[in-house]
Amino acid sequence: MYEHALPIQCVSEETENPSSREKITDLLVKEYQYWDNCLAIQPDREKVLICLQGMKLAKALSNGMEKVAITFPDALVFTISGNGQKETKRLVLSEAGKTITWHKKRRWFTRKTFLQTIQDQIELLESSLNPASAVFGGLLRFAVARSLIYESIPTGKEVIYSARPGEDIPSVPQSRETRSHEPILSGGSYANCFYLPQWVAFDGEGQLVIDSVDEAESYVALLQNYLGIIYEAVTLAPYMVVDQVYRQKYYGILGQFVNQSRALCRFRTKEIIATIRRRSSFNSLNRGLSITMPFFDDRAMVLQKLEFEIIPPGRVMFIPAFVIMAVQEQLTMVRHNTVLNFSTRKHLLDQLEMLLKAFDGEMK
Repeated sequence: MYEHALPIQCVSEETENPSSREKITDLLVKEYQYWDNCLAIQPDREKVLICLQGMKLAKALSNGMEKVAITFPDALVFTISGNGQKETKRLVLSEAGKTITWHKKRRWFTRKTFLQTIQDQIELLESSLNPASAVFGGLLRFAVARSLIYESIPTGKEVIYSARPGEDIPSVPQSRETRSHEPILSGGSYANCFYLPQWVAFDGEGQLVIDSVDEAESYVALLQNYLGIIYEAVTLAPYMVVDQVYRQKYYGILGQFVNQSRALCRFRTKEIIATIRRRSSFNSLNRGLSITMPFFDDRAMVLQKLEFEIIPPGRVMFIPAFVIMAVQEQLTMVRHNTVLNFSTRKHLLDQLEMLLKAFDGEMK
């Protein structure tokens, strides 16, 4: 479920130099506006056809279809600038009225390979010597990316998140009604402070508010899938990062995904503690014990696993001190782990501290 990292940093507009960031943003805005206007000036028949092709490709990508047929319009209208004047022309496509099928090229088909196939085919159109075909390639790129964001991802509520101290991603929901900077922790109002309230599995205190943890994992996987679709859209058309609907959905889903992923990891840690205690009471830990602790890597945007051994295989009687020694060793290793960023280390250390305190108290 969580086997592939989501390179969400690819959709970030942040650079170290503010002036460079402004220049990049200006270029993206101009490109976005160009294609938005180019689609707007098309006759209704051509406009509908282009949007339908975009929706068809977006649906094929989101649903994992292996092939999709694309129909070309007869002609396109676009504006040519020259000598201080703008002239609108109607040009016929060399592929006018044709239907072609784009399909997987590799034996092992994935969404990533199909996205690359779509990207390659659009680039072929954009490089066409026929101006209308080249414009159709650009319009198709715009239509697919916009359809991925507008149609493949549900629209949620307007939300406000705040970031915890030392963290970059806002993920703590705030109440819009009171405009309070205090986080909402529990009750029905907590879920309503998220972008997609129907996919909230844990409240602010880490309590499961749905039927099972398996269902909670499916919620987190769904949010991750939505972020994956956003990534696919901006991979195809980077200028979509200036679109207001993109900004709303990315901000809302990202904060909820980070929040609920961390809550899921904390809940699983509590389950680990409960399982060790239960098995210890039945003396069923004397043949070895290893722990697999999930944690959320907010740089890669994926759930990872920390695996470590408490008692090696064999006949060794379990005592809480073994857990304490193993966890203390992991705490030291995580603190010096430079691969993980600050916020990921912080939350992983919190989970290890939960484990440490649970069994340190049993030693006293």
